[in-house]
Amino acid sequence: MSDDWLDEIEPRLNKSYIYNTFKEKCGNDPAGDHAKALVKDAVGYAYQRSKTIIR
Repeated sequence: MSDDWLDEIEPRLNKSYIYNTFKEKCGNDPAGDHAKALVKDAVGYAYQRSKTIIR
């Protein structure tokens, strides 16, 4: 899957209070990097699905 969506979505995620709180809590957790990767995968999947539905 291409990461073209990341340039569009990442600035929005970084403005999100919920996402920023999540990143803070993951920073102290040994599995935090894995959790952040799962969120990015889920967002990428949702983005691709929404493009499919719109088409």
